[in-house]
Amino acid sequence: MKKLGFVIVLTMVILSKLLSYDSNADELKIEQESDTYSKETILNGFDVSKDFCSSKENTLWVDDGSKNYCIKFYPFGLSDQNDTVAIFFHGDLLGRDWDNKGNTIKHIVLSYHDNDIKQINSYVKDMYGITKLPYIYYARLGTLGSSGDHKKRHTLSEVKTTQEALNKIKEKYYIRKFILIGQSGGGLLVASLLTQRDDIIFAAISSGLLSVKDRIRIMKWPKHSTGFDFYDPIDHVNEISPNKDLKIFIIGDPKDKNVPFKSQEAYYKALKEHGLNAFLIKAGGRGKSHHGLSREAEQISSWWVNGVPIEDILSAFKKKTDSEILKYDLFGEPNVFCEVIQEPNPLLIGGWKCRGGKWKNPVEYWLVKKNNQYAIYYYYSEYSGEHQYLGWRPFKINGDEISSKNGIIKFFTKKNEVYFQYGEFKPWKMTQIKNK
Repeated sequence: MKKLGFVIVLTMVILSKLLSYDSNADELKIEQESDTYSKETILNGFDVSKDFCSSKENTLWVDDGSKNYCIKFYPFGLSDQNDTVAIFFHGDLLGRDWDNKGNTIKHIVLSYHDNDIKQINSYVKDMYGITKLPYIYYARLGTLGSSGDHKKRHTLSEVKTTQEALNKIKEKYYIRKFILIGQSGGGLLVASLLTQRDDIIFAAISSGLLSVKDRIRIMKWPKHSTGFDFYDPIDHVNEISPNKDLKIFIIGDPKDKNVPFKSQEAYYKALKEHGLNAFLIKAGGRGKSHHGLSREAEQISSWWVNGVPIEDILSAFKKKTDSEILKYDLFGEPNVFCEVIQEPNPLLIGGWKCRGGKWKNPVEYWLVKKNNQYAIYYYYSEYSGEHQYLGWRPFKINGDEISSKNGIIKFFTKKNEVYFQYGEFKPWKMTQIKNK
């Protein structure tokens, strides 16, 4: 699902102000005190010592065969022994401008305002609540606390490092099976892991970089977008061990301007030819490039975990829906419930939607009653669609009004209508969601 609870969508908007790239930069300091990681570390890369790595929480010292890296991960819900664990791999955080020969002009930091670790920790907590599985957000090389050079993404080195990191996570937490979710460049890593492991039972890859050579050909580029040699998943499909229990979902938008859908479709066809349980889903990507689809991958994985039949998952994307929140999102038990001061006005129960606030951003909620407790499934998206918040939220119910803990978000009834209000902005009338 898309950034459930404070979804991180990790394929993001280009910054209006770019930072310069210094190929001779010294090791950079990680801003541990502020719980963020700077744009400079993304541009220049950084190394740390083994002692430094071991002193930090949720880190792994990993060897790719030629170099050591400190890999950071953000878990929630892990115990000493775990049957199944879900891991999310984010998209690329760098882009590159080049000349007509493919030589680098400059590297570009893609929007890095999601480097707030509190938001990432909130995300994995929400995903744990929705999937009822221990959940991990994996920081790729050179990002979000993992050492290395993110300019050298999509390489065999990144593939080897990720494989070894999963081995160490599995060994440390006694994990039996994995569910993997990957967006864009993170999807390349998920595809690479499928060729090397027999403990993956489910994979959802959204807007995935799955056939690099097809992308280069379709985009008419002189070379790969990074300028470096690359690992190409489509060349390794035959290395995936046949496994009747493994399910692979490929999610893409035919309008994707970043990674062409035809390249994802080619990978899907290769999976099917290899006899694998693969499924192709067309969905509407967010942002100007129609590339943001991590929410759909998270959504599909959570539905599957909660027992939604595959045919129902497929059909959910074949028909137009009245809302972003679908009935399968409401499966299972909420991980948080509402504080009830007074029973809600019956009009507030069910699903409501609008485009409200100064920027006319889409807002939806579903108020349900489960086990004699009220719970709200809430959806909000910034107008660009790059940032979305989705999941069970701890609202307060007081008769005719539902409000967030800080009081900024309110849903209320007036003259037999339901309204949404954000802060001091004028209230916006909501319409009832028809589909369930």
